[in-house]
Amino acid sequence: QIIEDTSQAGRHLNMVQNGNDLFIFLDDTITAGQFHISYDPGTTPVEFFQRPSKERELFINNHFPEKGFSILEFARTGLLKRDTIRMTLDESSEITLFYILTSDKNSIVQKGTAEINYTPLPTKVALYPAYPNPFNPITTLQFDVPNAEVIHSISLNIFDMRGRQVETLVNGSMLPGSYRIQWHADQFASGMYFAKLVYGTKIKTQKILLLK
Repeated sequence: QIIEDTSQAGRHLNMVQNGNDLFIFLDDTITAGQFHISYDPGTTPVEFFQRPSKERELFINNHFPEKGFSILEFARTGLLKRDTIRMTLDESSEITLFYILTSDKNSIVQKGTAEINYTPLPTKVALYPAYPNPFNPITTLQFDVPNAEVIHSISLNIFDMRGRQVETLVNGSMLPGSYRIQWHADQFASGMYFAKLVYGTKIKTQKILLLK
């Protein structure tokens, strides 16, 4: 049976949806994990990207369309590196992803649930309101990278009231899609800050208030 445990533990799952593709990023502390994907019985709206075989790792996946879920389980040992799990979704799919990722000491690194729907690629750059705002000490910024013929590098920086850049959250090229990133402001003083997103000639700015 699929384990539908909706409790949250540890960090949120680091993932990006790019059109039909869903990318889940594993850091170098994760040694094992389980993903349970729930959907309407009678369909199989998700496919797992075929991974090349590697030493000291095992990835197993199974589909149970008659029961309405698919499972991906993995384990890896030795010198760990950051890795990516890729899934492909049907355009009409609405799925629920349950996940649990553990470290070499069998302690939970990430655990929780996520609702995932097929989302068309954005056509223009956007920076959405931070949440929460005001915040203490973590806020989440969401932005869109457009699906365009010309790909630009993108940056998302934090500035203080004096116009000084105090934090870089994003700097480089990114695939088209919608992204969420957290700003951990533990080391910063209370006050007004500005989030500035730059993509080519497009600039988006918003105020965020840190209250401690």
